[in-house]
Amino acid sequence: MKTRSHIGQMTMETVEVPKLTKARLSALERIFAREIEGTLPFQSRAKVYEQMAADGLVESGTSVLGHDRFGPIIVKGWTLTHAGRIAYCMSCRDVPDPDESPDSAGRGAEMTMAAEPTPPPVGTLSRVVPQHTRSVTITWLSRDWMLFSTFKNARIGMHLKVYERCGWCRKPFADSDMLSLAGRAKGANILLCPACVGELPAPTVSDG
Repeated sequence: MKTRSHIGQMTMETVEVPKLTKARLSALERIFAREIEGTLPFQSRAKVYEQMAADGLVESGTSVLGHDRFGPIIVKGWTLTHAGRIAYCMSCRDVPDPDESPDSAGRGAEMTMAAEPTPPPVGTLSRVVPQHTRSVTITWLSRDWMLFSTFKNARIGMHLKVYERCGWCRKPFADSDMLSLAGRAKGANILLCPACVGELPAPTVSDG
């Protein structure tokens, strides 16, 4: 709604922004977001858009996105009128700028309330957590199975994943490391480095 007031030889025009319901504000926000992003016009068959069109807040428009062999590519949708943009922007809730001081924003009187001081801590509780021990049962072991460099080149040649770390200590293999293949009681087989194999019992040799 527009009103005119005369002050001397000056004429001032005042635009009264209608109060928007949550549904209308949300509907205008969807169209406003499309305009900001520069994407296709917002399309909807909801009655709220027809009601706002009757109130002069939105209007049905068309956009030509190009041409093909059948003719122009036309997309229809809702766009905001000037009144709709003003109504939406005037109804948006202000979001405070964290980098802006209260005095520079002119809101110093509203933000002069001091925050309640944080009470000092009562104390600190601490306890010693026992060291976690992880173990795995090796059911079979193929010692000195393959050099890592040979293993790596073979896997790369077959376009397969290269396991570059020991399956137990997780240390990266060196090209000169002799790998051992181990089977676990639970889970898949793993590759072991020489250091981890050294922690296993030595193989027994039976007399023939």
